[in-house]
Amino acid sequence: MGFAYKIVTLAPETDIPSRFERAATVFETKYWREQLRDWDATFKPAAIKAHRDIQSVDPDTLSDAELVAHLLRCRDHHAHMLYQHMRFTAAAIVPVGDFLAHVGDWTGLPASVLLGLMRGTSPYRRARQRSSTG
Repeated sequence: MGFAYKIVTLAPETDIPSRFERAATVFETKYWREQLRDWDATFKPAAIKAHRDIQSVDPDTLSDAELVAHLLRCRDHHAHMLYQHMRFTAAAIVPVGDFLAHVGDWTGLPASVLLGLMRGTSPYRRARQRSSTG
């Protein structure tokens, strides 16, 4: 199977034109917004439920056979979460990368400066910052 972050498969040359067409469509329709809605409404709640279901199992109470089944369930869930992580990565990074590329071109500012504009824009990060500053 290979290491999850190191598998590189080149697309067949005949697929390249359709991939460029798809990329143009993704930017035109801002497809990442649909993916965000799917993440928030469906995938994130399902993942949280699956995590909690797994965590609710006390391994000390399991027979050897049940423990093996539980560990296989954990392994399979982990593999699914790796797939899901990669599935939604583009939705998180494409809009930011597009912003950095365009604003960098317009202003001549480096990405390291422009990234400062993102500080405080994530509701998750804002909540964590509030809780850590007490």
